[in-house]
Amino acid sequence: MSLGTCWPRHGAHRAILPSVATLGATVRSVAVRPICGTLLGVVFLGNAVAAQEDAPEQVPARVAALLGELADDARPARAQTIAALGALRAEAVAALPALTACLQDHDPEVVAAAVHALGKVGPYGTEPESIIEAIALHAFPDPRIGGTAPRHAHSLGDVGRTFNRLRIDPQAKTGELIDLLRGDLPFPREFAAELLAERQDPDAIDALREAVVGTHPIKCRSSWRTAGTSGSFSCRVDAGDAIRAAAARALVATAPQRAAAAPGYAWLLQHGTLAERRDAAMTLGRLGAPAREILDALRAALGDDDVQVLREAITSLSALGPVAAPASAQLRKLQTHTDEQIRRRAAAALRQIER
Repeated sequence: MSLGTCWPRHGAHRAILPSVATLGATVRSVAVRPICGTLLGVVFLGNAVAAQEDAPEQVPARVAALLGELADDARPARAQTIAALGALRAEAVAALPALTACLQDHDPEVVAAAVHALGKVGPYGTEPESIIEAIALHAFPDPRIGGTAPRHAHSLGDVGRTFNRLRIDPQAKTGELIDLLRGDLPFPREFAAELLAERQDPDAIDALREAVVGTHPIKCRSSWRTAGTSGSFSCRVDAGDAIRAAAARALVATAPQRAAAAPGYAWLLQHGTLAERRDAAMTLGRLGAPAREILDALRAALGDDDVQVLREAITSLSALGPVAAPASAQLRKLQTHTDEQIRRRAAAALRQIER
């Protein structure tokens, strides 16, 4: 699949995204300085809302609430609000004009957040080329780039991630996404894994398992050619953890509570959120997965700061029986832990392992 020819064309998600020329004219005519809140008041709350009245879908309530917060330029947490919009992905396509306007904000953190959010929401819209052009015009000191560092608080890697994501159609066939996941470009691999989680397709399991445990190249390439600008750049970025995280979450979503998902649970146990670590610690011992895939992660979890993670990791080790013998020394130390449940579980696990 060619990234350059994979633009989204589905009309179910109508994005009211003004062209860069229109946006620029609006800014010049009404704004003394490019402030995200000011632009939102003109571009989104005016023209975009009026256009949305003719659209088949209403702006979701939580998207509207976040846009209302973002329009208040006095709020100190606008970057976090933008990140929250990005996390909504397809649900937030109506926010694309506002996010694009934020590329011209005076706060570098807001601009960086907008670049990230556009990479998450933009693929679900209908005009990704306009977004690429806007980023190329406003995220760099010179649209020709050629390796020049951007002027804002984000790296070339951040822009590369967004450019590559905008070139992938979220409705691409599962086989095409698997090919991307097994390719050599890190950012498309990351996004392909995320999209495969939405598919929950069993054909993707092997590719996702490979991505969790495999090695990943440290490189990125991005180029664009639109009506207004063209250019390219390359950078070195270690995207391995981002790919593994996306693949681990996709694997767990695709094969929940199954042995095939063991590498995903093992990765999340060491690197996931607190909720993900707790769930993985509780689940790994029940999967019947080969010990070689989960033992190291469970042993590492014996040093987790969270008591619940620690308790569940001990119980999962106990379920492995004698093959968990390498964890015996750690379990003996835990018999003196301040938490009574941990002491009891450690003693019970040792009995199972040393029987």
